[in-house]
Amino acid sequence: MNTAPPQEAPPEGYVLTVLAELADRTERYATKLQDRLDAAAGVRQSITETMDRLVAARTRLKQTRADVSQQLLIRDNAHGRASEANAIIDRATRRIAELNAMMEYGIEDEQVFAELGRAGKAKEEKTAERDKWRLKADEAQKKADQGEDLMKEIAVEVESRAIEIKALQKDLPDPHLFSWLALAHFGRANANYLLSPDPNKFARMVRSGVASIRTMHQELREGRYRLDRYGDLLAGRHEATVQAIFGAVAIGDMKLAQEVFSLAADPGMFFHQIFNVFRVWSLGAFLLGDTPVIQRLIRDHRFEKKLWGGYVRCFRAIAMTGNEREFNVGLQQILKFETRPDDLDRIPGVSLIHLPAVALCRLAQRRRIAIHLKDRRLPPALIKW
Repeated sequence: MNTAPPQEAPPEGYVLTVLAELADRTERYATKLQDRLDAAAGVRQSITETMDRLVAARTRLKQTRADVSQQLLIRDNAHGRASEANAIIDRATRRIAELNAMMEYGIEDEQVFAELGRAGKAKEEKTAERDKWRLKADEAQKKADQGEDLMKEIAVEVESRAIEIKALQKDLPDPHLFSWLALAHFGRANANYLLSPDPNKFARMVRSGVASIRTMHQELREGRYRLDRYGDLLAGRHEATVQAIFGAVAIGDMKLAQEVFSLAADPGMFFHQIFNVFRVWSLGAFLLGDTPVIQRLIRDHRFEKKLWGGYVRCFRAIAMTGNEREFNVGLQQILKFETRPDDLDRIPGVSLIHLPAVALCRLAQRRRIAIHLKDRRLPPALIKW
């Protein structure tokens, strides 16, 4: 097959400059983040405790709402049973009146006396039954009213806890610091590898970046940040999350990639029309063996062009067909059309090695798919390591 000519390696001086800048940035981001975390240690604990109380209050609210519904059901059932008893009482009362009228006209025999006795007994029994059901209905209504009052109290507590958490969250560090620190680690890993191709050192630096993203998603999932303010970090939308998950695969740690995916991905936010979400879910579903999801993603995006089409071809090859030509064509599209998002532009070195492409190549090798493409962003030693 035809392949694009390999790109020339960046000059050593450029890589050294990038590495020096990233060393400074990494230390600056790490120091700033740690200082903010240390300063907010008490706040983080307070948020955790308040969040626990909020969750408990919401659980009580849900349970109380269920209890109220149950009491209203009991009340309605009791009213129904009381109504049935009352209907029988009315019929018995009318029949007693008829029998008494007959006796006033001089109709007195054993049959009338017997029926009068039965009607009187039925009225007496059903009156007691009706009163019992009415009492039960009143008790259920009382409990329901108490539950409604409790729900109002709990709702006030829930709102109060939510306001308290929002106030505390202002003292936490910007969660984007985690992503910037991660990208700086990835850039350093790439630049270091180009200067001194040591896969083990490269893997250690990538793990540092992945750890930062893992912590970020753990913090988000534990409710320490307002999700409405940091939506760009959720569900795999951010470039740093993409680099982290693919980076874990690039160094051969599939378990770590699965852990980060499980923290980052949210089935309730399966917005795969967003490119980064599509990439994250495609890789995560493949690693977890979730065949229906990976098949759906490939089917829904099978007509995509350029960069999207490149990922579709690569994942279809490694997940379904095992087609060597299809994978290499897709890989070529990825390397040709990949652009650098803003975060990567602000942090140099991240694109010196193409972590997603390296990850896809490692997965392809598991399917015994040969890699024909030569590109300086795809170090062969890393792919085979």
